[in-house]
Amino acid sequence: MKTVAIIQASMGSRRLPNKTMADICGKSMLARVVERARRARLVDEVIVATTTRYDDDAIVFWCSANGVPCYRCGVYLRPGKGDLPGRRNII
Repeated sequence: MKTVAIIQASMGSRRLPNKTMADICGKSMLARVVERARRARLVDEVIVATTTRYDDDAIVFWCSANGVPCYRCGVYLRPGKGDLPGRRNII
């Protein structure tokens, strides 16, 4: 059996816009979370899940440049909010 860590990421925060790609001591928050997930002994693969919104393109570009599989889903349950749990169920 394969264990997959799914990192749910979005750029659409109202309180801290673009927090996913925010620089924290030279690395983005996403880079740090992916790095930590890859270190987990029981995780075989790390995938980033995001929306099809244009502002989440930065996440997809980062994943592509860093060899991290990225899954996009355009499922929305609430106006203006991405359905993060819904993306997890579709993967």
